[in-house]
Amino acid sequence: MNFQKLLRTDAETGFATWTNQDASSITKGMGAAIATLAASNTGHIVIRPVGGLEHMFAGIANSDVASLGVGRFITWGYAASVLMGRRGTSVTVTTSDQVGACGANSRGGFGSAGGGLTHLYGPVLSLETVTVSTTTYMKGWVRAM
Repeated sequence: MNFQKLLRTDAETGFATWTNQDASSITKGMGAAIATLAASNTGHIVIRPVGGLEHMFAGIANSDVASLGVGRFITWGYAASVLMGRRGTSVTVTTSDQVGACGANSRGGFGSAGGGLTHLYGPVLSLETVTVSTTTYMKGWVRAM
């Protein structure tokens, strides 16, 4: 794990390195979940969140990570790009909303309580107001630690 603040004007951000074992790439801004299958629970394997693994949130991809590739994920602090996925109808996420992984309905994206999820403590805090009707990105504060 690496905390980085190069300049005093930089946002506080913590990073961890994970291996993407998903069959697909995890793109920048997409969430990742710690893999829990017996064959892959080595402590450094992640996949895109699917139904049932939302609570295993590991962080937000800092850049594109190919399948079986190793990449850096934001585990704490500011993320300029967090993928928001629509669940059902259009939803407005406002500043300070807590959002959680959408799982199977929007692999790797996030949704708010108004989008069909209830999160008393979502892993990402919205830093701006966005309307999610298709794939949208927002600024967020990540709390995966």
